[in-house]
Amino acid sequence: MEKFYKRVPKEQRFLILSEHFNDGLSISELSRKYQIQPATIYKWREKMKKEAEPSSFDSKKLLEEIKHLKQENNLLKETVAQQALDITTLKQFNEFVKKKREEERLSMEKGSLKGRGSK
Repeated sequence: MEKFYKRVPKEQRFLILSEHFNDGLSISELSRKYQIQPATIYKWREKMKKEAEPSSFDSKKLLEEIKHLKQENNLLKETVAQQALDITTLKQFNEFVKKKREEERLSMEKGSLKGRGSK
């Protein structure tokens, strides 16, 4: 009998391990379900745990990134608020212009009707 190895993409490994962590399926159940050796799944789990543990350097870097992202988020919120204000102002101005044009059109129509009646 020939042995063959299949390469499992990282996304698939993550989904399989999420069934273990989130749904409570045992490694042996996952092994049977996906036809993967239990030792392989244990290796994935250990690797995932190691990758999830940030070092002290990583923590410092993450805190700096969080600070930067918060600043960027605040800037974007201000930009969105300003754009919303601009949109509201432009809509109000547009309505004002429409009313003025309508008034001018009605005024011109009245003037042309008066001109016809006096002849």
